[in-house]
Amino acid sequence: MDVASHKENWENEKEWMNRKITEFNLKAKRIRLFSVGAVVTSWVSHGGLDAFVSIWGHSSKPFDIAAGKALIKYSKNGIIVECEIEGLSQPRFVGGNKVLVEEICKILKD
Repeated sequence: MDVASHKENWENEKEWMNRKITEFNLKAKRIRLFSVGAVVTSWVSHGGLDAFVSIWGHSSKPFDIAAGKALIKYSKNGIIVECEIEGLSQPRFVGGNKVLVEEICKILKD
């Protein structure tokens, strides 16, 4: 992870990320943490995974997931959302089907 992109607010963001990963772990059947957003977003676009959450933020390297975002957006029932979260320096990208994306964004913003 590129800590430099979060350096101004790193301790607060790290605490928030750990809390959200725990919340997802309690609510989801299974979560997987991958470091290759391009691959994971392509899996979501063809139904191999249900959703993608950029829990770490991505604005410092948007090209890493740009193609995957397009794949999700133009797949059947796929949507992408940039969740702006108060107190965080970067938005969090969520992609998947509408119902799941809305539920994930609610968890991220609570």
